Amino acid sequence: GLTEREIIAGGRNLQMIDAGTVALAEARLRQSGVLAQLEAWAAEDAKSEGLGGRPAMLSFRAVLTALLLLAHEGSPLHLRRAALVLQYRLHPESRDLLDLPHTNNSFTTHIATSNRWYTNTVRAFHRMKRLMDPYPQELYTSKTYQQIQEILDTHDEERAEKYKARLDEFTRLFLHMTFMMQRREIRRASKQLDVSFDQTYVGTPTTKGYSRKNLK
Repeated sequence: GLTEREIIAGGRNLQMIDAGTVALAEARLRQSGVLAQLEAWAAEDAKSEGLGGRPAMLSFRAVLTALLLLAHEGSPLHLRRAALVLQYRLHPESRDLLDLPHTNNSFTTHIATSNRWYTNTVRAFHRMKRLMDPYPQELYTSKTYQQIQEILDTHDEERAEKYKARLDEFTRLFLHMTFMMQRREIRRASKQLDVSFDQTYVGTPTTKGYSRKNLK
């Protein structure tokens, strides 16, 4: 018959990820220098030297490792999937590596437990995003034309430029790590640039929106 784990999965992939694969993803993340850069930005943005609040359950290292694991297996980089990786798909040694709590997932409590893991994953991701988001305004509710105009009027161009530079550096560090992981003969095969990346704007798929011509 169906196992408890299959019932909890509900058709999703909850297969365990090999501990070696997790260790490799975590090592490459550290080698990229992204974690040190995030810590530096967080220290730069700190407004006080107080005791702060309760320590976060999930670190940037854990969330980014989960996203790298999803990319490795060709899965969509959704935060819901990342939360499932952290909750269900890691062996005990991998949990220790990422400083994650060991939890007993049972059928009777799996909904509430899964919601907590998802909430903590989302919070960790958005803490990281705030360190390099040029447009920090709230995005999850519809706004009137007047509210949109206020957002445009109060937009801090200087801050946006600074945080866009951070976002570019975040991207560059991952690309550089990926390039340096190649064999020496491949890295030195050409003295000229033959691979490039760009940040192409992808517009909203919906037809509704606003125009600067009719905001007033």
